[in-house]
Amino acid sequence: MTQFRPIALCNTIAKIIFKTLALKLKRCLLSVISNTQSAFVSMKLITDKVLLAYEAHHVLKSKKSGKKGFMSVKVDMLSIPWRFLREILVQLGFSTKWITTIIDFVESVSYSVLVNGKQFGFIKLGRGLRQGDSLSPYLYIIYTEGLISLLKGAQCRGELNGIPMGGNVEPMTHLMFVNDILLLGKATVKEATIFK
Repeated sequence: MTQFRPIALCNTIAKIIFKTLALKLKRCLLSVISNTQSAFVSMKLITDKVLLAYEAHHVLKSKKSGKKGFMSVKVDMLSIPWRFLREILVQLGFSTKWITTIIDFVESVSYSVLVNGKQFGFIKLGRGLRQGDSLSPYLYIIYTEGLISLLKGAQCRGELNGIPMGGNVEPMTHLMFVNDILLLGKATVKEATIFK
């Protein structure tokens, strides 16, 4: 039951409002997200990230000697805390009215269940986004932007080194795949702690 949040359970008015909000959000999305995002973003292909992941794992496999190695950690991000989403919207510079509208629609979700034709209670959620909702993919991208900025900050401070990809390319610390993230770095306790 915890993973059952289909948009089909929303009424038609809610679906129209979500679609309107999604269209507005889509217009400004490219100006507020980093270039490492590719899921749900027009003009970007997730297959590009698959090729980069393949190359990163080629680097991992080809490192056969020496005491210093590299690591990759795949993390599955399941549920979005709404408080964190609100804070990221604030940090990205969205207006208070826009943030309130978005969070009100996200937090207003409650479900009741029909069992043998009888309605039972209301299930009130505290986190997560609706599946199938036109607004949810864009909110998810914004949510992951918080994690990306933390990773970039750690890399700028020299706490994360990433995997060198050769040439003049900056070492790669992460790759985003919809609700999965691949963390890449030196195989040290320090970097593993930073990832945690």
